Amino acid sequence: MYTVSDGKVYQGTSTFSGDILFTVRDNKIYQGTSTFSGDILANFREGKVYKGNSGFSGDVLYSIQGTVSPEEFVAVWVVVTKNIIE
Repeated sequence: MYTVSDGKVYQGTSTFSGDILFTVRDNKIYQGTSTFSGDILANFREGKVYKGNSGFSGDVLYSIQGTVSPEEFVAVWVVVTKNIIE
């Protein structure tokens, strides 16, 4: 379970800064509290989720149809990433 608040994704129901897993800003997911370009895990544009800050077709991780909110984008990212890792 995760909590999404003000562009931050927290572990469980916490909103403590030490529990921030990701930061979401401008359709990009950053590691932890960072918004540094080197810490971009993925970005979303035109219905596609790309690895890192890439926009190349070879770096498409998956596609999402329809309009999604930042919270929905994070939910999909967490589920898909967890399935890739496991």
